[in-house]
Amino acid sequence: MNTNQRLVIWQGGLFSVYNILTSFYLSAFALALGASNSVIGLLGSIPFAATLLAEIPGAKLIHLFGRKRLAIMCTLLGRIGWIPLILAPLLFATKPLFGIVLLYFIISVIQEAGVPAWVGIMADVVPATKRGSFFSARIRTVELGAAISTLIGGAYLELFAPGNMLGFFTLMGTGVAFGLASVYTMRLLREPRDHDGNNHSLRAFFHAHGNFRRYLLFVGVFY
Repeated sequence: MNTNQRLVIWQGGLFSVYNILTSFYLSAFALALGASNSVIGLLGSIPFAATLLAEIPGAKLIHLFGRKRLAIMCTLLGRIGWIPLILAPLLFATKPLFGIVLLYFIISVIQEAGVPAWVGIMADVVPATKRGSFFSARIRTVELGAAISTLIGGAYLELFAPGNMLGFFTLMGTGVAFGLASVYTMRLLREPRDHDGNNHSLRAFFHAHGNFRRYLLFVGVFY
């Protein structure tokens, strides 16, 4: 395993902790602020809406900024965006839930715009013959980080009395720190050569064939 591949695995582990301590506990944060069921449902729908809105434009932006620059720019802005979101009870004193929903939507769109660039980089970091074993190791790292941070996060919040938002501020702030560390690992990565630099049109998606076509159908139906 070379340096680039180790960095991608480390990035996955750091990202999983960031994601759990921020997005995973966001609903609990909103509930502590008095969110209704409708607001919780809205927060849950935002990542899916952001994917629909941002990933196709994000793929186009690769040709303007380059893969690594775009991926780092989007992930860094997304991580920084959590700072005002965490402070929403202070910055949006009269309507903190409005601030949370608005900022979470902005964060999600920005981060999703960088996903095509990052996925392309990861695909080129690992030879096709080793992707199965490599991504198996990365997924294990991600799941381990998620499991540990979920347990620790829940136990940590139990230390604070109901209504005391300091627990959420510090927990989610720690998540942002892990998120920034994951951006740093991306910065250290040496961008591999783009093995498919063609600008594929949206029409090409509907003319896929073979195993790729079957994969697209499966994802479209079940995801």
